[in-house]
Amino acid sequence: MKRFAILGYPLGHTLSPKLHRLLAEQLGEQIEYSICAIPPEESNNFCHRMVLHGRALCMARSPLCSECPLQALCDFGKDQ
Repeated sequence: MKRFAILGYPLGHTLSPKLHRLLAEQLGEQIEYSICAIPPEESNNFCHRMVLHGRALCMARSPLCSECPLQALCDFGKDQ
């Protein structure tokens, strides 16, 4: 099963989950979709934390999956 998420605020108006589910249905894929509301006062901090995470652990050529706290959520990390 593939997992997708939408991050932002507000999210009540977004059609992304519906459109992705329709596309997945047509392609015969099973997907899981999460909606993660991140308020504006936290969004900049969240983006910076994601960039720092990528630089420290999730490098393209040599990811440190065994040290990553998100390994269980990561499709690539699960296979490592």
